[in-house]
Amino acid sequence: MKNHFKFGQRIVSGSYRMLFSLTIFLMMLFFLSCQKQEGDELFQEYLEITGLVSTSQLSVTNFNGEISNILYGHKIFTRLKGEPFTETIKIENPHFNCFDGNFILKIQNGNDKNTRVSSAEILINGILVVGSSDFSKNESMITKTIYGLTRETKLEVRLNSTPGSFIDLWIEGTLNLVTPTFQQIDPLLLNSVAPELPNISNNGITGTWYPEVINTDNVGTFSFTFTPDPNQCSVNSTMNIEVLSKISDIDGNIYNVIKIGDEWWMMENLKTTKYRNGDLIEKTSPLTLDITAENAPKYQWPAGGDESKAFKYGRLYTHYAVTDTRNICPNGWHLPSDAEWSALTSYLIVNGYGYGGSGTAIAKSMASSSGWKTSTIIGSVGNDQANNNTSGFEAVPSGYRNRNGVFLQPGSYSGWWSSNASTLEKAWYRGFSYTRVAVTRGSDYMQNAYSVRCIKDK
Repeated sequence: MKNHFKFGQRIVSGSYRMLFSLTIFLMMLFFLSCQKQEGDELFQEYLEITGLVSTSQLSVTNFNGEISNILYGHKIFTRLKGEPFTETIKIENPHFNCFDGNFILKIQNGNDKNTRVSSAEILINGILVVGSSDFSKNESMITKTIYGLTRETKLEVRLNSTPGSFIDLWIEGTLNLVTPTFQQIDPLLLNSVAPELPNISNNGITGTWYPEVINTDNVGTFSFTFTPDPNQCSVNSTMNIEVLSKISDIDGNIYNVIKIGDEWWMMENLKTTKYRNGDLIEKTSPLTLDITAENAPKYQWPAGGDESKAFKYGRLYTHYAVTDTRNICPNGWHLPSDAEWSALTSYLIVNGYGYGGSGTAIAKSMASSSGWKTSTIIGSVGNDQANNNTSGFEAVPSGYRNRNGVFLQPGSYSGWWSSNASTLEKAWYRGFSYTRVAVTRGSDYMQNAYSVRCIKDK
């Protein structure tokens, strides 16, 4: 009986020990479960606050579609279980060759004591670059300069801290990117034929444009973006192109323009007092100074010798001034050659601008519809002026200045230089008076002064 009692006592005692051990085990499981759940919640809260995603996706491009300066990351590493966390990753980036080789490893630690990693190791190609001592300093941001990265670099992360702790890791570098360069396209005229945008830059970068085609249907400044093809370590480039109905010179004078045939012409006489580079074109003092004895004089005067008339009638220039290498016409424009003047008059003759719809009597179609001295000659510039200017050339009677210093025929004559010399002392010009029906091709002394009409470069 006594032995039976002792045996029963041992059974009860053993049961109590087993029950105690089971209770302790269940309490530990409950504690770990609660800790993991709290860590998960804190971790998810961090992701929501920072806007980051727990992913190994590479940040290859930025929001503009251009290459990012982040070689790897952002990547969240978190310890969600009781055992230590270890992960090995191969760092890959298709733009690796675009970096200069100097990199910075950045680690953003958890934001409070429950999520902050207190012990961890970061290895690159098996070499420890960040150790537990770096995490023991209780700093929220850890940065380390790293070298020797290659396309085959391996990153190993070991987290030894409490479950629920995490780090945000990324690697930044300095990019060596090339900006595509292009020859700036000069302002285009309304409804003109636009050039094609080049698909290869001056420095050899290939790519595509958006928009793909230049449209000249509307006036304004339009932006075109060049996007390089992949794997060229290049960034986007932008070109702004103007479409104009008018042009301006170095003095800021604005000119209306018109397309006649295949060419764009100024509709007004040139008024500039400066060459394209800003150098002043001299004026004689007095305005009526005789320059016959001067060698290659470069001067300009207001039409009729009256500054108040310069705005409407333009200025008169010696041939030496208009053919100076500093250029007198606005950028993208030039003094028309003798051949270009001939092409203009031929176009008007062939296309029925002659008086009555045919023939060579085209002067009337080029002259302005008012301001000329009156003529009784039918079909002449000064007769029935309301029907002038069917071509839109808008020639005004500015007169001319001879080398003796006399301003001749204001109100009754208009003439314009060409760029070509006819002799050593003379050059070709075009002109007509109020009594004329046709355009005259003449030759005059280069010291004399005529008006200028500029033509657009091709």
